[in-house]
Amino acid sequence: MTIDNWATSNLAEICVGFYRKSLIIHFLIIWKWNIDLG
Repeated sequence: MTIDNWATSNLAEICVGFYRKSLIIHFLIIWKWNIDLG
């Protein structure tokens, strides 16, 4: 495994992690708004 491959796979994992976190945060915000609005 070359350094380039390692860096690329690492970057991909980081991007996926950020994407999942942002999805969860968006879901929680929408869910909270729905409760606040009834």
